[in-house]
Amino acid sequence: MALHQEFETKHEVRDLVDKSVHKNCFEVDIVKSTPQLYLLKCRGVGCKWYLRAAKLKNSDFFSIRTYQKMHTCARITASTTKKGKRGTPSLVASVLQDDYPGKYKTPAPKDLIDLVENKLGVRVSYPTAWRGKYKAMNDLHGNPTESFARLPSYLYMLERLNPDIVTRLAVDEKNQFKYVFFALGACIEGLKSMRKVIIMDGTYLKGVYKGVLLIATAQDPDHHHYPLAFAVVDGEKNASWSGKSG
Repeated sequence: MALHQEFETKHEVRDLVDKSVHKNCFEVDIVKSTPQLYLLKCRGVGCKWYLRAAKLKNSDFFSIRTYQKMHTCARITASTTKKGKRGTPSLVASVLQDDYPGKYKTPAPKDLIDLVENKLGVRVSYPTAWRGKYKAMNDLHGNPTESFARLPSYLYMLERLNPDIVTRLAVDEKNQFKYVFFALGACIEGLKSMRKVIIMDGTYLKGVYKGVLLIATAQDPDHHHYPLAFAVVDGEKNASWSGKSG
C-alpha cells in the first residue's frame, strides 16, 4: 500500500489492510467509516500507524490520502492474532489473487484452508474458503448478475458499432433475462458467398444461471466454418430455437 494509491471500493482497502494485519501480527481499529471516508489506526498503545482513505470527487474510487506505514508498537503473537481475528472470504480471495493471478483454475476449498493458514496463520472454515474462491472468480471475470444486467447496454453498443447487426433480447414477466440473440451485419453479408449449408448446435453453460449457448455456422468454399449467429437460451427446445417464449 502506498500514498495516493487508488482502489475501486472501500472494501478493497479493508481487504488489503486485513491481509497485512494477519501477515505481520498487528491489529487495527476503525476510527471512522462513512461512504466518503475511511480512517484506521493501530490498536497498539501510542503506535503512530495511521491510514486515511477518501472517496475521489465524481468517482466511486478511494484514494490513500494519509499513510503512516511504520508501526512504533510491539508486535503481538500470531496466536493472539488468530484469537481476535477470523478469516473472511475477502481474505481468501486476496490470497488466491496473489498466488494465482488471472487464473480461473484454483485449489479446491479444502486445499485453500491449508494455503491460507500457511501464508497468514489464520484457519478458515470450509464455507469461508468456498465463498472466497467464488469471490476471487467473480473479481476476475465479473459478477454473473451484474453481467446479465449489462446486456442491454452491450447490445446497444454492438448496434452502434456494427452496421446492419440483428439483435434480440427477451425477458420474462418479471423483466428478467430469458433469451438473447445477435448476428453481426458482416456475417450476414458474407453468407452470400458461403456454401448452401447451415449448421446449428448448442453447448451447455456451466455458470450460476446455466442455460445453453446456440451457434449457427455456415461453410465457406473450402469447407471451413463461418460464424453466422449466436444466442443464449434456457434450453434446446422449439421455443428457444424459434425465439418464441413458449
